[in-house]
Amino acid sequence: GKGGLDDAFFDRGEPDWHRTSPNPLFETLAAREGMLQAVAWLLWRGLSRLHDAVMDVLASAATHEIDHVLLLAREAMNSFEDFWRQVTWTVKYGPQQLEPERPEHADYGPETNFWLKFRPTLACHHNPRLGPELGGFKSWCNPHFLEDRGGTGLQFVLSLGSGGDFQYENFVAKQWPGVKVVTADCTTIDETSEKSFQQGHIYMLPLCLRGLNTTYISFFPKSDHAKFVTYPDMKKLLATKHGIPRFDVIKSNIEASEYPVFAHILQDPETNLEGTAQIHLELHRMGMEENGLNFNSLLFAQLLVATFLSGGYHPVSFERWMDELSATDVVFVNQTWWLLGELDARRSIWTRSFPQPPTSDAIYPEPEELRRN
Repeated sequence: GKGGLDDAFFDRGEPDWHRTSPNPLFETLAAREGMLQAVAWLLWRGLSRLHDAVMDVLASAATHEIDHVLLLAREAMNSFEDFWRQVTWTVKYGPQQLEPERPEHADYGPETNFWLKFRPTLACHHNPRLGPELGGFKSWCNPHFLEDRGGTGLQFVLSLGSGGDFQYENFVAKQWPGVKVVTADCTTIDETSEKSFQQGHIYMLPLCLRGLNTTYISFFPKSDHAKFVTYPDMKKLLATKHGIPRFDVIKSNIEASEYPVFAHILQDPETNLEGTAQIHLELHRMGMEENGLNFNSLLFAQLLVATFLSGGYHPVSFERWMDELSATDVVFVNQTWWLLGELDARRSIWTRSFPQPPTSDAIYPEPEELRRN
């Protein structure tokens, strides 16, 4: 809905709409129970995909690997179950967990009670943070397996939302030479352009993504609405014009638009996310820092995580890096890719050279080089 805002608010275009109070959808017990039922359905959907993935891996696994595959399957099942337990408790306890100065909260305040609900439910055997020890860089699940990918390394990366900051894109291009990076942002990129350099190729598109419900783009001026496209339409455009068939990794920082965008994408993850190993998401709470400390915002964010799990994408890392209280970085990993990566690590323990030089260099780049740049 429009959160009680009048039509004039949307007609004039309001860039800070995502900072307004979230839709009060979960004010009643009945609405919260309906939310739990929706989460249960989403998790069963993800578990069904996990079953198929495990059966596929078992079909080609050696006899001595079966126990290991089943242990990995159990770990992924625990991810669904642990998330379900947390969400159930959160809903049953209700809004008072975000109220200040309650005796049961002891020394922990509402902000802590909000953000502790967002934590990893699955572990990668190697989950380093790559890039300088500065804001804007990400953690990566099992980067050795991204390095391999059939000998091709990382080929196609999508970066949604730039805000004029291209540190992520430049790092990816340096780490995986030859990669093609697509950066889409209709708020800071004025025209389509390409940049080729020694390490890779960057396409900059003056486009933003939207979901199926166009109400979510109403806060932009009406003259800009044509710049918003759905993810499937953007994929078709890139495949036709630039020969980019998929994305190995997706980075998203789109100021709370991740809710409608990924709700649409994850309706059909087999098509939309074919070949996508992991997603680096900046998860914003609805209402951001000003109005986001809100039970409705908390449950919407929980639904978003459940939506990722429904498509077989598990949270393996959370990092609160913002100076304000509006967002957290999340790494979601595809469960099939995770199974194969963990199994590959076991298979190659006697043959792989550790530490891997490219990854090690990326973890700790020379501070002198950063100062020069």
